[in-house]
Amino acid sequence: MATIPLDHLPTPSHPAWRSDLILRARSGAEVEEHPEHLVVRTRANPTFHWGNLIILRRAPRAGEVDRWRGAFRAAFPEAEHESYGFDVAPAPDLMADLMVEWEAGGLELAADTLLTATRMTPGEAPPGVEVRPLAGEDDWRRRLEADLLDAGDTPGGQLFLRRRWAAEKALAEDALAAGTGAWWGAFADGDLLGSLGLFDVGGGEARYQQVYTRPDARRRGVASALVRAAGARALDAPGVQRLLIVAETEGPAIGLYRRCGLSDTAPVWAAAAQPANQERNAAES
Repeated sequence: MATIPLDHLPTPSHPAWRSDLILRARSGAEVEEHPEHLVVRTRANPTFHWGNLIILRRAPRAGEVDRWRGAFRAAFPEAEHESYGFDVAPAPDLMADLMVEWEAGGLELAADTLLTATRMTPGEAPPGVEVRPLAGEDDWRRRLEADLLDAGDTPGGQLFLRRRWAAEKALAEDALAAGTGAWWGAFADGDLLGSLGLFDVGGGEARYQQVYTRPDARRRGVASALVRAAGARALDAPGVQRLLIVAETEGPAIGLYRRCGLSDTAPVWAAAAQPANQERNAAES
C-alpha cells in the first residue's frame, strides 16, 4: 500500500484525529490508506504509541477485535504496543458490549475529550515568569532536559523522548519560520518551567501539543499562562478562528483548560494496549 503524500492526506471527520494526523505527517510520519482504516507509521520513533497506530474510518462494530488486532500486527509486526483511534464514535447501544469485548482482547477502550475555544479568558503570567516561543539551541536543550526528567533511568523511555524531541524541534522551527506556530516556554531566571506547542493545522484551526509543567513548578499558574499566551497569539494570526486541545476526561489538566476558555466539544475514542513496564507516551493535547 503506497504512502500518501502530505498534500494528499485523507481528512478524518473528527477534528482531533484530523489535526493529529496532519501534525504527525508534518513530523515525518507515513500514512497508508486502506478501505476502512488508515495506518500511521513513524519510522524514526517506532515506540511512539500514538505515532504508530491504526485509525478506523468508521465506528467499531461487535466481533471485530481479532480483525483489527490482526491488521495492527500486519502493519507493525515488531511493536510491543497496540494503538487504535476511532474517527467515528462507537454506537451508544453497543458501547457496553464493545468495552467488554475490547478489554477481553487485552485492550482498553476509552474516550478523551476534545476542547475548543475561539477566545481565551484573561490572565497574567506569574511574577518573574516570561512566556515566549522557544528560540535557539539553548532553549531547546532546556526543553530536552525537562523531558528527560520524566524518563528517569529507563533507557527505552529516554530514547523515545529524544526521538520525539527531535521531531518536535524540527516541526516547531519550520512553523516558526513560516509563521504557522511555535513551541512555547515559560522561563524564570533562565530555567524552563513549562512548555507546549501550538500549530495551525488548516481549516481555521490550531492544535495544542504536549502541555508540560516541571513538577516543582506546578500549581503556580505556569501552564495557564502558557495556554493563554500561545492561544491568544494563535487567534491573532490570519486564518485561525478556533483552538483545539485533547485532554484526559478525568485527568488533572482538563479543569485548567476550561478555566483558560476552552470548552468540552466531543469525545475522542481510542483503544490501546501496552507493556506493563513501559511508560504511557500518548500526547495528551
